[in-house]
Amino acid sequence: MTDSDLESFAIRVPGYTDVQLLEIARGIDKDKYPDRYTLVLNEIKVRTDNAIFNPNYSAKPNSFRQYRTFLRRCGAYFLDRSIVNGTVTLIVVKITGATTQKDLIGLSIFTTLILEFYIIAITSILGFTLGKYLCGVKVVSSANRSKISVNQSVFREIPALFIYSVAVLIFSFPSKGLFLLAFIVAFIAIAWEIIDILTCLIRSDRRSMHDIFSGTVCIVRKITIDTPIKSTSQSHEISA
Repeated sequence: MTDSDLESFAIRVPGYTDVQLLEIARGIDKDKYPDRYTLVLNEIKVRTDNAIFNPNYSAKPNSFRQYRTFLRRCGAYFLDRSIVNGTVTLIVVKITGATTQKDLIGLSIFTTLILEFYIIAITSILGFTLGKYLCGVKVVSSANRSKISVNQSVFREIPALFIYSVAVLIFSFPSKGLFLLAFIVAFIAIAWEIIDILTCLIRSDRRSMHDIFSGTVCIVRKITIDTPIKSTSQSHEISA
């Protein structure tokens, strides 16, 4: 099975009902398709951990609710930016006494870079930043819903880091000749953000371009369902 086949299957898994997941888990050849088998088991675990696994309830699956993260992610972004940038700015201004326009521009770039490295480090360790934690979302691997690696965390932020790095060069060596370059960088930044947002809004799993690029997905950490789970004595243990 190719990586694209596995990725396609991973996208479909959250759309299956609980009954379908059990049927797939029981019928799949786990020796021939170990990755698919793991994906199904992980999805069942996610639903069980979030108290939404109910094989007796076969209506439209509630698992897609775990992807309703757009507004939460926006809130997390502004929280992280306010907390990190605000704290760093206060400390730097207190120490250096930066007041000129050039100082403030450089400070803005510096605090933004600090924010990006903070996001990379904390997300790779915990799966969420302080802002994401407060907004109830986390970042996991799109392939198996496991903790993301450092590489994935870095790849999520590469577009932003590239844009900010070019901005640092422009403002570090200002000249009239760099005006066109500054305009191009600004255009690329705005275009990327628009594409990133539109991709997130269009896709059912709410993955942005940087999620697709890094093989990650942002999900709600704790969710509940509207229909109570029926108690049952039936065993749902999966047999090979």
